Amino acid sequence: PACRRMGAAVVFACVLCLSTPWVAMAPKMKRSMRAVRRVRTGAYKVTQKSLDAMAGRMDTLIDKYIPRELDPFRMGKRQTAANWLDSLYSSKSEPITPELESIRASGKDRLDILDLPFKKDEAYRFMSLRRVYKSRFSSPSGIVNTDVLEGGYQNECDSHRLVFIDGVLDVSRSKMPSLPGDAYIGSINGIKDKELRARVLKEVDEVPTDIYGSEFWGTVNKAMLRDVAVIHLPEDTKIDAPIQLTFYTTSGMDSKAGASFPRLVVLGDKNSEATIYLNHLGDNDCTYYTSAVTNIKLEDNAEFNFYYNNEQSDIATHTEVINATLNTESKFMWRGMLNGGTVGRLNMDIDVIGDDAEVELYGASLATEDIQQDIHTFILHHAERGISKQEHRSIVGEGGECVFRGLIKILKAAEYCDADQQSRGLLLSPKGDITAIPSLVVEPDKVEGAAHGSTVSDLGGEEMFYMLTRGLTETQAKILLTKGFIRHIIAEFPFSNMKIRLMDKITEVAKEASVGWRETTIDAFDEPGNVERDEQMAGFA
Repeated sequence: PACRRMGAAVVFACVLCLSTPWVAMAPKMKRSMRAVRRVRTGAYKVTQKSLDAMAGRMDTLIDKYIPRELDPFRMGKRQTAANWLDSLYSSKSEPITPELESIRASGKDRLDILDLPFKKDEAYRFMSLRRVYKSRFSSPSGIVNTDVLEGGYQNECDSHRLVFIDGVLDVSRSKMPSLPGDAYIGSINGIKDKELRARVLKEVDEVPTDIYGSEFWGTVNKAMLRDVAVIHLPEDTKIDAPIQLTFYTTSGMDSKAGASFPRLVVLGDKNSEATIYLNHLGDNDCTYYTSAVTNIKLEDNAEFNFYYNNEQSDIATHTEVINATLNTESKFMWRGMLNGGTVGRLNMDIDVIGDDAEVELYGASLATEDIQQDIHTFILHHAERGISKQEHRSIVGEGGECVFRGLIKILKAAEYCDADQQSRGLLLSPKGDITAIPSLVVEPDKVEGAAHGSTVSDLGGEEMFYMLTRGLTETQAKILLTKGFIRHIIAEFPFSNMKIRLMDKITEVAKEASVGWRETTIDAFDEPGNVERDEQMAGFA
């Protein structure tokens, strides 16, 4: 970054001279160029600190005197992002019902005026946008790998199953038995009740907005969706058997990527109860992009258990927005696993607008071999006596990256709330990366509890030594410790097939884990004394 910024300064020197008085610019240029000369002549040792400082000075200079629209690197990135969006839009297919066409048109109009995501934007600071933007798309091929699709089926969900291929309901692969009362599970195209149809279309037309960029990804889905999955439970309706929804994305044609835009609307009226299992799948050897949005509205005293699993291709990209609104005494329990896609971005927005509502978010991410799992959550308490509990665990192997960024905000009127947010990370390799930013904002003076925290660890020598003295091999010990780290999250899932698949994947990652690596890692380019400082800042010392 430092070298590229210095190059930009030289290339646009003429522009700077014409647009800015040299007297005002010369001192800053002299300081920056002086640092460059010192590096080139070897006048002092190059450290990461000095490079960061130099890059910071150049960034300040360029950002101040070169308009953002003239920055060559920003111009190049903008063109790349625009080409990606144009290619994505050109691959769209017709919706299954004409009512969605007007919604798609309004989404396209909104998408044309929204800013494209960039690394410099706070919402995307950690997201690998380069991997997302490099794809080019064609119409989906529709070719389904039956082994992959059926391998994601759960025996416990055999009675209620919806399968969507490239965002459109596949009736031949779905199971939709008779439901109690006026309950409905299926595609929007099958809704006969005009009032329910209007409710669903209203939800589809709304796009979640938050501080983490949900509006852009939600608008992408809105502008290109083809079908809508609907789960509606009327008042006092309870469905005991889990409802499984599988969204399968196929590859594109002509060696290009495929794309799908799944949309799910869940409407739980008063005193309704259900368990939902949502699974994202695709052929392991295919490149594709999935843009998904889920809207959940729970009325008074509704209770929904929502299980989420993303196990897409390791060369696919995935963005998703989940928005839930909770009314009085409603409960939303979410359990999620993120372990697929070269980039998997999940934004969760939970609005607790009713008194005595409760939300639980327990999830885990698994990343290795150039895979990035990125989850951003925002829980907003509007009403009194709300409860929110969140814990997210990350396991990162060599070359992987996990990002957790969460915010729980309790507004002034939401007194006597109880909020807790925790992030735990297990770094299995020095070449992995974990970023954890839990946040808590409390406005009222009276709360029942408010806590947040984060820890990152490796497989320490003491734990390994204990296991080895009990007769385990090193590989067995690594597998046992890694599974133990995430066991209580996986135990929350009532699906045996999913547990087996996850444990097998964790076993493979754990076998390659490094043991006690952080105790011997030294930055060879750092100055004396800075190693201890960095370790203390990172919590290693």
